[in-house]
Amino acid sequence: MQELPLVAATNMEQWILDTPRLRVIDREIERVGDNHDHIGLVDAALADFLTPTAPCQHVPTVADIRRFIRDFIDTHNLTDDDTDEVEPTLNVSVHNNRATISLTCDKATAAIIARHIDSQADNNQCGAGEALIQLILDDTHTGLTPGK
Repeated sequence: MQELPLVAATNMEQWILDTPRLRVIDREIERVGDNHDHIGLVDAALADFLTPTAPCQHVPTVADIRRFIRDFIDTHNLTDDDTDEVEPTLNVSVHNNRATISLTCDKATAAIIARHIDSQADNNQCGAGEALIQLILDDTHTGLTPGK
């Protein structure tokens, strides 16, 4: 929240950001990188988005906040311009009856994958893990358009 002083001030007034909302803000703001000008733009827009405009207005959901930040960053082309190519790698580790799957790839690919997972989760009202399983095993398509 140190990088987002306007959002922090809005939260101090309204007390609307719980841990899941703070996590999604932190995760999505990473796409901007260390560009302080771009972070400032996102800070101002997000503070405005989080400020209620009517009495008893509902607090934006985690999905609403995620969608707002992604759309703002994409619309204003604020993504980090780090062009280092990353060779995709997949690691699967098994311990007892549990397995962990880890994919390493470039930021743009990760953002696209995350959007598909989020769309599937929203459409089926399930968690991200279940949504990923559905996408892989059920040959499901999210119908996302490029840039959305």
